[in-house]
Amino acid sequence: MTFPAPCEHAMQVMNTHLSQIKVNQNDLEARLAVMDRLYGEEKAKAVVHKKHAAIRKMKAKIIKKKVKLVIAALKCTAAKRKQAAHVAKK
Repeated sequence: MTFPAPCEHAMQVMNTHLSQIKVNQNDLEARLAVMDRLYGEEKAKAVVHKKHAAIRKMKAKIIKKKVKLVIAALKCTAAKRKQAAHVAKK
């Protein structure tokens, strides 16, 4: 089927524009894939940072509890006698 010359030209122009749109779309999808990958990496780093922060918090809590126990033991009179006896043995 043949079309008049102006119609043929218009179809060529439209096909050119559509192919350029497809190229731009592919380029945008490639950039989006890169950004998604980078976002995933940053999110993973944030999760690891949060885990490390939680571990540091738990360690600090354990140390604080140990210090309290040591202080309580030193305040106890029986513990003081035992400590004095231990020092006297040396």
